[in-house]
Amino acid sequence: MDFLITETQLKTILNEEKSSKIVDSLKYLNSFTKELIIKAKKDWDLDFKFLTTWGTAIGGFAAPLNHFIRTGDFNLTDKEITLILIGIVALYYYNNKSALMKIIQMIKSEGIENEFKKVLLKSKELKNSFVKFMLSINKTMTDTFSIMRYAFLIPIISDDIMETLIGGSDIETATTLIVKRLLAYGAITFSSEVLSNLIEGILKKLSK
Repeated sequence: MDFLITETQLKTILNEEKSSKIVDSLKYLNSFTKELIIKAKKDWDLDFKFLTTWGTAIGGFAAPLNHFIRTGDFNLTDKEITLILIGIVALYYYNNKSALMKIIQMIKSEGIENEFKKVLLKSKELKNSFVKFMLSINKTMTDTFSIMRYAFLIPIISDDIMETLIGGSDIETATTLIVKRLLAYGAITFSSEVLSNLIEGILKKLSK
């Protein structure tokens, strides 16, 4: 399927590049992670500051779970939500069994083990769906942890990326625009070539 973009549309997109929705989304994901880590330290004395380097990826995975909790049938305080989310983050992004067990014990002590299990189940569904999608894009991706480094894409695949495609861009132009926007934020550590190959694959799949 071919997509066309007028010169006016292209100029408009380029002029709005710095304030694009994709950059705004990445900023939100990064700030969400930082706030979660700060709350974990303040409320539970759990030091996960070192995970800030995975800010956008963790935010891409944890923010949808936060939405799931806050809009679902849960009766949890903000502190309890923080504990559950940091437990999920520790499971997927911190390979330290003792640290995870410490959080699990805290969850049990707070009497929110059932709620944690529900969110954990949702997180597994989200992870499995994302990993399956990524494998359909790139068959060489076999390490789940490496794939989860791209979790910052979860909130923007069906919204910001698809919107760029629907907006009239052909796949090559859309790929270039999206990669520029991702790299413009500065917190994405992947190279332009890696992102270009990945985004092009995503766009091709979404355009079918």
